[in-house]
Amino acid sequence: MKNFTVVNKGTNGKAVMMLTGMVSFYNGEQSFSASKFINDFNKLKETHNEIHIDIVNLYGGSITEGIPVYNHLKETAEEGKVKITGKIDGLAASMGSIIAMAIPVENLEMGNMARIMNHRAKGGAYGTADDVEHQASTIRSYEDDLVDILAERTGLSTKDVRAKWMDGRDHYIKAEEALTLKLVGHTTKSKAIKKAPKNSATPEEVFNFYQQQIVNAIETDSEFIQNQNEDMKLIAQFIAAFALAGIEMNAENASEETILAQVKKVTADNKDLKGKLETAENQLTAQKDLAVANLVATALKDGKIQKSQEASLKKMAENSLEDAQEFVKNQTVHKPLTTQLNNGQNAGAENNGGEEKDFNWYRKNDSKGLMEMKTKQPDEYQALLQAHLEKSK
Repeated sequence: MKNFTVVNKGTNGKAVMMLTGMVSFYNGEQSFSASKFINDFNKLKETHNEIHIDIVNLYGGSITEGIPVYNHLKETAEEGKVKITGKIDGLAASMGSIIAMAIPVENLEMGNMARIMNHRAKGGAYGTADDVEHQASTIRSYEDDLVDILAERTGLSTKDVRAKWMDGRDHYIKAEEALTLKLVGHTTKSKAIKKAPKNSATPEEVFNFYQQQIVNAIETDSEFIQNQNEDMKLIAQFIAAFALAGIEMNAENASEETILAQVKKVTADNKDLKGKLETAENQLTAQKDLAVANLVATALKDGKIQKSQEASLKKMAENSLEDAQEFVKNQTVHKPLTTQLNNGQNAGAENNGGEEKDFNWYRKNDSKGLMEMKTKQPDEYQALLQAHLEKSK
Protein backbone atom coordinates (compact mmCIF):
# COMPACT_ATOMS: atom_id res chain seq x y z
CA MET A 1 0.00 0.00 0.00
CA LYS A 2 1.57 3.30 -1.07
CA ASN A 3 0.48 6.82 -0.21
CA PHE A 4 -3.25 6.74 -0.03
CA THR A 5 -5.07 3.92 -1.81
CA VAL A 6 -8.13 3.79 -4.03
CA VAL A 7 -9.60 0.77 -2.28
CA ASN A 8 -12.65 0.31 -4.47
CA LYS A 9 -13.74 2.11 -7.62
CA GLY A 10 -17.02 0.26 -7.48
CA THR A 11 -19.69 -0.26 -10.10
CA ASN A 12 -22.44 1.29 -7.98
CA GLY A 13 -21.11 4.82 -8.44
CA LYS A 14 -19.26 4.81 -5.11
CA ALA A 15 -15.46 4.89 -4.75
CA VAL A 16 -13.48 4.37 -1.53
CA MET A 17 -10.14 6.04 -0.79
CA MET A 18 -7.97 5.29 2.24
CA LEU A 19 -5.73 8.02 3.67
CA THR A 20 -2.92 6.87 5.93
CA GLY A 21 0.61 7.93 6.90
CA MET A 22 1.48 11.59 6.39
CA VAL A 23 0.55 14.40 4.03
CA SER A 24 3.80 15.82 2.67
CA PHE A 25 5.43 17.50 -0.33
CA TYR A 26 7.01 14.09 -1.03
CA ASN A 27 5.20 11.13 -2.56
CA GLY A 28 6.55 7.92 -1.07
CA GLU A 29 5.48 4.74 0.67
CA GLN A 30 4.80 6.70 3.85
CA SER A 31 3.47 9.97 2.50
CA PHE A 32 1.42 11.67 -0.20
CA SER A 33 1.32 15.19 -1.58
CA ALA A 34 -1.66 17.48 -2.15
CA SER A 35 -1.18 17.44 -5.93
CA LYS A 36 -1.08 13.63 -6.05
CA PHE A 37 -4.24 13.33 -3.95
CA ILE A 38 -6.17 16.01 -5.87
CA ASN A 39 -5.20 14.53 -9.24
CA ASP A 40 -6.44 11.03 -8.33
CA PHE A 41 -9.48 12.42 -6.50
CA ASN A 42 -10.55 14.41 -9.57
CA LYS A 43 -10.32 11.29 -11.75
CA LEU A 44 -12.75 9.52 -9.41
CA LYS A 45 -15.10 12.51 -9.49
CA GLU A 46 -15.45 12.12 -13.23
CA THR A 47 -16.89 8.58 -12.95
CA HIS A 48 -18.50 8.38 -9.47
CA ASN A 49 -21.29 10.14 -7.64
CA GLU A 50 -19.99 9.27 -4.15
CA ILE A 51 -16.47 9.12 -2.73
CA HIS A 52 -15.91 7.66 0.73
CA ILE A 53 -12.72 8.66 2.58
CA ASP A 54 -11.39 6.14 5.11
CA ILE A 55 -8.96 7.93 7.44
CA VAL A 56 -6.86 5.23 9.06
CA ASN A 57 -3.86 6.38 11.13
CA LEU A 58 -3.37 9.67 9.33
CA TYR A 59 -0.72 11.24 11.56
CA GLY A 60 -0.70 14.77 10.11
CA GLY A 61 2.21 16.34 8.29
CA SER A 62 2.71 19.55 6.32
CA ILE A 63 0.14 22.32 6.78
CA THR A 64 0.89 23.77 3.35
CA GLU A 65 0.21 20.35 1.75
CA GLY A 66 -2.74 19.50 4.00
CA ILE A 67 -4.74 22.71 3.49
CA PRO A 68 -5.20 22.13 -0.29
CA VAL A 69 -6.48 18.60 0.48
CA TYR A 70 -8.93 20.07 3.03
CA ASN A 71 -10.06 22.82 0.65
CA HIS A 72 -10.60 20.41 -2.26
CA LEU A 73 -12.68 17.98 -0.22
CA LYS A 74 -14.74 20.78 1.32
CA GLU A 75 -15.38 22.53 -2.00
CA THR A 76 -16.45 19.24 -3.59
CA ALA A 77 -18.83 18.50 -0.72
CA GLU A 78 -20.34 22.00 -0.88
CA GLU A 79 -20.67 21.80 -4.66
CA GLY A 80 -23.00 18.81 -4.16
CA LYS A 81 -22.39 17.01 -7.43
CA VAL A 82 -20.43 14.25 -5.69
CA LYS A 83 -21.35 13.07 -2.20
CA ILE A 84 -18.39 12.99 0.23
CA THR A 85 -18.54 10.57 3.17
CA GLY A 86 -15.88 9.26 5.51
CA LYS A 87 -14.79 7.41 8.62
CA ILE A 88 -12.01 7.89 11.18
CA ASP A 89 -10.40 4.75 12.53
CA GLY A 90 -7.19 4.44 14.53
CA LEU A 91 -5.91 8.02 14.71
CA ALA A 92 -6.55 11.27 12.85
CA ALA A 93 -3.90 13.59 14.27
CA SER A 94 -2.85 17.17 13.68
CA MET A 95 -3.30 17.91 9.95
CA GLY A 96 -5.06 14.54 9.67
CA SER A 97 -7.74 15.88 12.03
CA ILE A 98 -8.13 19.05 9.95
CA ILE A 99 -8.48 17.09 6.70
CA ALA A 100 -11.25 15.02 8.33
CA MET A 101 -13.12 18.26 9.11
CA ALA A 102 -13.64 18.82 5.35
CA ILE A 103 -16.09 15.90 5.29
CA PRO A 104 -19.62 17.10 6.17
CA VAL A 105 -20.28 16.33 9.84
CA GLU A 106 -23.45 14.35 9.05
CA ASN A 107 -21.43 12.12 6.69
CA LEU A 108 -18.43 11.49 8.99
CA GLU A 109 -18.26 8.41 11.22
CA MET A 110 -15.72 7.62 13.93
CA GLY A 111 -14.78 4.25 15.35
CA ASN A 112 -15.58 4.00 19.05
CA MET A 113 -11.92 3.26 19.90
CA ALA A 114 -10.45 5.77 17.45
CA ARG A 115 -8.94 9.12 18.41
CA ILE A 116 -8.76 12.63 17.00
CA MET A 117 -5.74 14.64 18.10
CA ASN A 118 -5.58 18.44 17.98
CA HIS A 119 -2.69 20.68 18.94
CA ARG A 120 -0.93 23.91 18.04
CA ALA A 121 0.74 24.36 14.68
CA LYS A 122 4.40 23.41 14.86
CA GLY A 123 7.49 24.31 12.88
CA GLY A 124 11.09 25.36 13.16
CA ALA A 125 13.56 27.88 11.82
CA TYR A 126 17.28 28.38 11.41
CA GLY A 127 19.05 31.65 10.77
CA THR A 128 19.06 35.17 12.16
CA ALA A 129 16.70 36.47 14.81
CA ASP A 130 14.72 38.10 11.99
CA ASP A 131 14.46 34.74 10.19
CA VAL A 132 13.16 33.04 13.34
CA GLU A 133 10.67 35.83 14.05
CA HIS A 134 9.38 35.68 10.46
CA GLN A 135 8.89 31.91 10.70
CA ALA A 136 7.11 32.28 14.05
CA SER A 137 4.75 34.82 12.46
CA THR A 138 4.07 32.42 9.57
CA ILE A 139 3.30 29.54 11.97
CA ARG A 140 0.91 31.76 13.95
CA SER A 141 -0.86 32.71 10.72
CA TYR A 142 -1.36 29.05 9.79
CA GLU A 143 -2.54 28.33 13.33
CA ASP A 144 -5.19 31.04 12.94
CA ASP A 145 -6.48 29.17 9.88
CA LEU A 146 -6.67 25.88 11.81
CA VAL A 147 -8.49 27.58 14.69
CA ASP A 148 -11.02 29.04 12.24
CA ILE A 149 -11.66 25.59 10.73
CA LEU A 150 -12.27 23.99 14.15
CA ALA A 151 -14.42 26.92 15.30
CA GLU A 152 -16.59 26.66 12.18
CA ARG A 153 -16.96 22.90 12.68
CA THR A 154 -17.81 22.91 16.39
CA GLY A 155 -19.65 26.21 16.71
CA LEU A 156 -17.20 27.25 19.43
CA SER A 157 -15.66 30.72 19.40
CA THR A 158 -12.05 31.02 18.23
CA LYS A 159 -11.16 32.03 21.80
CA ASP A 160 -12.70 28.81 23.18
CA VAL A 161 -10.93 26.70 20.52
CA ARG A 162 -7.57 28.21 21.48
CA ALA A 163 -8.23 27.63 25.17
CA LYS A 164 -9.37 24.05 24.57
CA TRP A 165 -6.75 22.76 22.13
CA MET A 166 -4.04 25.37 21.47
CA ASP A 167 -2.23 25.38 24.81
CA GLY A 168 0.94 23.60 23.66
CA ARG A 169 -0.21 20.06 24.49
CA ASP A 170 -1.49 17.19 22.34
CA HIS A 171 -5.21 16.69 22.97
CA TYR A 172 -6.62 13.22 22.20
CA ILE A 173 -10.38 13.19 21.70
CA LYS A 174 -12.45 10.02 22.07
CA ALA A 175 -15.37 9.22 19.80
CA GLU A 176 -18.15 10.16 22.23
CA GLU A 177 -16.54 13.52 22.98
CA ALA A 178 -15.98 14.13 19.27
CA LEU A 179 -19.67 13.44 18.68
CA THR A 180 -20.67 15.90 21.43
CA LEU A 181 -18.39 18.57 20.00
CA LYS A 182 -19.82 18.01 16.49
CA LEU A 183 -16.43 17.03 15.11
CA VAL A 184 -18.15 13.89 13.79
CA GLY A 185 -21.76 12.98 13.13
CA HIS A 186 -21.80 9.28 14.10
CA THR A 187 -19.82 6.71 16.07
CA THR A 188 -19.47 3.02 15.19
CA LYS A 189 -18.02 0.00 16.90
CA SER A 190 -14.53 -0.88 15.70
CA LYS A 191 -11.46 -2.72 16.85
CA ALA A 192 -8.45 -0.80 18.05
CA ILE A 193 -5.71 -0.59 15.45
CA LYS A 194 -2.68 -1.88 17.30
CA LYS A 195 -0.09 -2.08 14.56
CA ALA A 196 1.59 0.71 12.71
CA PRO A 197 0.72 0.38 9.00
CA LYS A 198 3.65 -0.46 6.78
CA ASN A 199 3.38 2.95 5.19
CA SER A 200 3.19 4.73 8.56
CA ALA A 201 5.96 7.30 8.36
CA THR A 202 9.47 8.43 7.59
CA PRO A 203 12.07 7.99 10.36
CA GLU A 204 11.18 11.33 11.92
CA GLU A 205 7.50 10.50 11.79
CA VAL A 206 7.99 7.06 13.33
CA PHE A 207 8.93 8.84 16.53
CA ASN A 208 5.56 10.63 16.44
CA PHE A 209 3.83 7.29 15.89
CA TYR A 210 5.33 5.82 19.07
CA GLN A 211 4.58 8.94 21.06
CA GLN A 212 0.95 8.92 19.99
CA GLN A 213 0.51 5.18 20.38
CA ILE A 214 1.85 5.26 23.95
CA VAL A 215 -0.86 7.76 24.85
CA ASN A 216 -3.47 5.57 23.18
CA ALA A 217 -2.20 2.53 25.03
CA ILE A 218 -2.57 4.22 28.40
CA GLU A 219 -6.10 5.25 27.54
CA THR A 220 -7.25 1.88 26.19
CA ASP A 221 -5.96 -1.42 27.55
CA SER A 222 -2.84 -3.44 28.37
CA GLU A 223 -3.29 -5.60 25.26
CA PHE A 224 -2.17 -2.63 23.16
CA ILE A 225 1.12 -2.44 25.10
CA GLN A 226 1.77 -6.16 24.65
CA ASN A 227 1.59 -5.78 20.90
CA GLN A 228 4.24 -3.02 20.79
CA ASN A 229 7.01 -5.62 20.41
CA GLU A 230 6.01 -6.22 16.83
CA ASP A 231 6.31 -2.50 16.12
CA MET A 232 9.98 -2.62 17.14
CA LYS A 233 10.73 -3.68 13.57
CA LEU A 234 10.66 0.04 12.90
CA ILE A 235 13.86 0.50 14.93
CA ALA A 236 15.77 0.01 11.67
CA GLN A 237 14.23 3.22 10.41
CA PHE A 238 15.48 5.05 13.49
CA ILE A 239 18.99 3.71 12.86
CA ALA A 240 18.82 4.90 9.25
CA ALA A 241 17.66 8.35 10.34
CA PHE A 242 20.48 8.67 12.86
CA ALA A 243 22.98 7.54 10.22
CA LEU A 244 21.88 10.38 7.95
CA ALA A 245 22.65 12.76 10.81
CA GLY A 246 26.12 11.24 11.24
CA ILE A 247 25.20 9.34 14.41
CA GLU A 248 26.23 5.68 14.52
CA MET A 249 24.06 3.15 16.33
CA ASN A 250 24.72 -0.58 16.63
CA ALA A 251 21.73 -2.49 15.25
CA GLU A 252 22.42 -5.44 17.57
CA ASN A 253 22.24 -3.31 20.71
CA ALA A 254 19.50 -0.93 19.56
CA SER A 255 16.42 -0.81 21.76
CA GLU A 256 13.72 1.61 22.79
CA GLU A 257 15.94 2.70 25.68
CA THR A 258 19.03 3.38 23.55
CA ILE A 259 16.96 5.19 20.92
CA LEU A 260 15.30 7.34 23.59
CA ALA A 261 18.71 8.10 25.12
CA GLN A 262 20.05 9.17 21.72
CA VAL A 263 17.01 11.35 21.06
CA LYS A 264 17.52 13.03 24.46
CA LYS A 265 21.20 13.58 23.65
CA VAL A 266 20.40 15.14 20.27
CA THR A 267 17.82 17.36 21.98
CA ALA A 268 20.35 18.42 24.62
CA ASP A 269 23.02 19.11 21.99
CA ASN A 270 20.56 21.21 20.03
CA LYS A 271 19.68 23.18 23.15
CA ASP A 272 23.39 23.73 23.88
CA LEU A 273 24.01 24.97 20.33
CA LYS A 274 21.08 27.37 20.59
CA GLY A 275 22.51 28.69 23.86
CA LYS A 276 25.93 29.23 22.29
CA LEU A 277 24.34 30.96 19.30
CA GLU A 278 22.41 33.28 21.59
CA THR A 279 25.60 34.09 23.55
CA ALA A 280 27.49 34.81 20.33
CA GLU A 281 24.70 37.08 19.09
CA ASN A 282 24.71 38.97 22.40
CA GLN A 283 28.50 39.39 22.23
CA LEU A 284 28.27 40.63 18.65
CA THR A 285 25.61 43.17 19.66
CA ALA A 286 27.77 44.38 22.56
CA GLN A 287 30.79 44.75 20.27
CA LYS A 288 28.75 46.72 17.76
CA ASP A 289 27.40 49.02 20.50
CA LEU A 290 30.96 49.67 21.69
CA ALA A 291 32.14 50.40 18.15
CA VAL A 292 29.27 52.87 17.65
CA ALA A 293 30.03 54.64 20.93
CA ASN A 294 33.75 54.89 20.11
CA LEU A 295 33.06 56.25 16.62
CA VAL A 296 30.74 58.98 17.91
CA ALA A 297 33.06 59.95 20.78
CA THR A 298 36.13 60.14 18.51
CA ALA A 299 34.30 62.15 15.84
CA LEU A 300 33.15 64.61 18.49
CA LYS A 301 36.61 64.86 20.06
CA ASP A 302 38.35 65.36 16.71
CA GLY A 303 35.94 68.09 15.67
CA LYS A 304 34.46 66.07 12.79
CA ILE A 305 30.94 66.63 14.16
CA GLN A 306 29.24 69.06 16.54
CA LYS A 307 27.45 68.12 19.73
CA SER A 308 24.11 68.69 17.99
CA GLN A 309 25.04 65.98 15.43
CA GLU A 310 25.89 63.32 18.02
CA ALA A 311 22.43 61.65 18.13
CA SER A 312 22.02 61.51 14.34
CA LEU A 313 25.50 60.01 13.86
CA LYS A 314 24.75 57.39 16.54
CA LYS A 315 21.52 56.41 14.77
CA MET A 316 23.33 56.20 11.43
CA ALA A 317 26.04 53.98 12.94
CA GLU A 318 23.47 51.65 14.53
CA ASN A 319 21.87 51.14 11.10
CA SER A 320 25.17 50.82 9.21
CA LEU A 321 28.51 51.19 10.94
CA GLU A 322 30.36 51.23 7.61
CA ASP A 323 28.24 54.11 6.26
CA ALA A 324 28.78 56.10 9.45
CA GLN A 325 32.56 55.52 9.32
CA GLU A 326 32.63 56.72 5.71
CA PHE A 327 30.59 59.79 6.67
CA VAL A 328 33.02 60.75 9.46
CA LYS A 329 36.01 60.12 7.20
CA ASN A 330 34.71 62.64 4.66
CA GLN A 331 34.06 65.39 7.22
CA THR A 332 36.54 68.28 7.62
CA VAL A 333 37.75 69.17 11.08
CA HIS A 334 35.45 71.77 12.58
CA LYS A 335 37.13 74.95 13.88
CA PRO A 336 35.17 76.80 16.57
CA LEU A 337 33.94 80.21 15.43
CA THR A 338 35.86 81.87 18.29
CA THR A 339 39.07 80.50 16.84
CA GLN A 340 38.11 81.69 13.37
CA LEU A 341 37.37 85.17 14.69
CA ASN A 342 40.59 85.29 16.67
CA ASN A 343 42.63 84.28 13.62
CA GLY A 344 40.80 86.60 11.22
CA GLN A 345 39.32 89.81 12.39
CA ASN A 346 42.11 90.63 14.88
CA ALA A 347 45.09 89.43 12.82
CA GLY A 348 48.12 91.64 13.30
CA ALA A 349 47.29 92.55 16.86
CA GLU A 350 49.22 89.89 18.71
CA ASN A 351 46.42 88.08 20.54
CA ASN A 352 44.80 91.47 21.22
CA GLY A 353 47.43 92.41 23.76
CA GLY A 354 46.82 89.18 25.64
CA GLU A 355 43.20 90.09 26.51
CA GLU A 356 40.86 87.07 26.90
CA LYS A 357 38.05 87.01 24.35
CA ASP A 358 35.21 86.11 26.66
CA PHE A 359 31.51 86.87 26.42
CA ASN A 360 32.02 90.50 27.58
CA TRP A 361 34.79 91.03 25.04
CA TYR A 362 32.53 90.00 22.17
CA ARG A 363 29.67 92.17 23.43
CA LYS A 364 31.93 95.24 23.59
CA ASN A 365 34.13 94.66 20.56
CA ASP A 366 32.34 92.30 18.16
CA SER A 367 28.61 92.03 18.85
CA LYS A 368 28.00 91.07 15.23
CA GLY A 369 30.40 88.14 15.55
CA LEU A 370 28.65 87.13 18.78
CA MET A 371 25.27 87.03 17.01
CA GLU A 372 26.78 85.03 14.15
CA MET A 373 28.19 82.58 16.67
CA LYS A 374 24.76 82.21 18.29
CA THR A 375 23.21 81.34 14.92
CA LYS A 376 25.92 79.22 13.31
CA GLN A 377 27.70 77.76 16.32
CA PRO A 378 25.09 77.41 19.08
CA ASP A 379 27.28 75.03 21.09
CA GLU A 380 30.18 77.53 21.12
CA TYR A 381 27.82 80.35 22.03
CA GLN A 382 26.28 78.40 24.92
CA ALA A 383 29.72 77.47 26.25
CA LEU A 384 30.84 81.13 26.15
CA LEU A 385 27.59 82.28 27.79
CA GLN A 386 27.79 79.60 30.49
CA ALA A 387 31.38 80.61 31.34
CA HIS A 388 30.25 84.24 31.62
CA LEU A 389 27.37 83.33 33.93
CA GLU A 390 29.64 81.21 36.10
CA LYS A 391 32.17 84.07 36.35
CA SER A 392 29.40 86.53 37.29
CA LYS A 393 28.26 84.50 40.30
